Amino acid sequence: MKQNAGFQFPEMDRRSLLKFTGVVGAMAALAACTPKESGGTETSGSGTAKLEFLWPGTSDPETAVANDFKKAISDKGIDLEYNFLSWADMQKQISVRVQAQDPPDLTMTQDVSDWVRMGALADLTERFGSLKIDRDKFRPGTLEYSEVDGKLFALPYSAQSWTLVANEELFEKAGLDLSILETYEGMQEAATKLTGDGKYGFCIPMQNPRFSFRTFATAAYANGFEPGSYANPETAKWVETLEHLKAFNELRPAADKAWAYPEMFRAFANGEVAMVAAGSFFTANVYELNPEIVAKSVQLPYPKGPQGSDKRVPISNAGFAAFGGSENLDKGWEALSQLMDAEWMARLTAVAHAPALSSVSTDDLKPWVEKYYPKAVEGHLKQCESQAKIADENGIELKKIPGQPAIEPEFSQVFSEFLGGSMSAEDAVSRMGERFAAVAQ
Repeated sequence: MKQNAGFQFPEMDRRSLLKFTGVVGAMAALAACTPKESGGTETSGSGTAKLEFLWPGTSDPETAVANDFKKAISDKGIDLEYNFLSWADMQKQISVRVQAQDPPDLTMTQDVSDWVRMGALADLTERFGSLKIDRDKFRPGTLEYSEVDGKLFALPYSAQSWTLVANEELFEKAGLDLSILETYEGMQEAATKLTGDGKYGFCIPMQNPRFSFRTFATAAYANGFEPGSYANPETAKWVETLEHLKAFNELRPAADKAWAYPEMFRAFANGEVAMVAAGSFFTANVYELNPEIVAKSVQLPYPKGPQGSDKRVPISNAGFAAFGGSENLDKGWEALSQLMDAEWMARLTAVAHAPALSSVSTDDLKPWVEKYYPKAVEGHLKQCESQAKIADENGIELKKIPGQPAIEPEFSQVFSEFLGGSMSAEDAVSRMGERFAAVAQ
């Protein structure tokens, strides 16, 4: 990619610089993922702008949408060069490339906090007005998740909800009604009855700190708190949630200590695990494994903890952002604006998540569901309807946690020790608070 000599990124703060130094050693491995210098933002003699787009949606349906968009946007003189990466690899690469003043042009986003702290993303606040979209049309938490200090840094296309997914067929075979999943206690009772004969009621993917932390956070919101409150925690709520998760120790497969999401979803798709803490990205993860599981599964708000409320499902988003160092920001904005069109939002959210805009209906999604999930059309439409309903009725903004990537491994370590019985829940809460504060500074 050509560098923009006229743009200088702001100095990184201490935390971002520490993250950068932690990934410099990975530069050689990532070089294979980084486009050649001939890529990036260029404008040819024909007036076509070449834009590099980081796209972490790597499942077959997600890459199909990306390639369809590439064809469509080429009519506007924009040539997209995709860099398909996992979310984890994308985080590392951006840190390195921003510091090297060699940013991409566009990216899919989730939490924008660290990138904003690096000075990497363009402020889209003023441009957003040109879209003429009523803020009230966004589902709870979706637009707010892309804002930092009142400024908008990404355009949300989806409402990503963190839910409990249950295998309805296994519940029926066990003589259980899904209504039992109203409370922590009911969920634990169901897991007990669903465990046996090589099957398990629940699992926690412990191998990857990001996913074990997400399970805890999902259950935490259901008990009326969020993990970013560690500096002044409501200890009783933290203790209740930790004890709730520990109650599944004998109801989880022993192998889940070495599982990340791929192994968790494979076990669920095979009918070996009855419940998982997952969310609106469910179908994209299980479809290739077993398309029939989509129709057999139900998404529900995670059961309420003793001090929870109906507003208990954390809602974040997937969105799109532009890098401030792009040499052709206007063309980048043109591409992002197109992705906010109702048709493209329908295509994108037919793959995963509920639309960020309530004006995009399930009927809008159907033709694209038929294209991307032909073996699970009715099942995935059911998932889409559930996701939208949950976001509208039970959704609450997912609070961004400064330094979360550094906090997650600390959580995982203490959580593992707690589940293993080496400390009390109260001690675990205290230890987490100390460790989180130490690494998040």
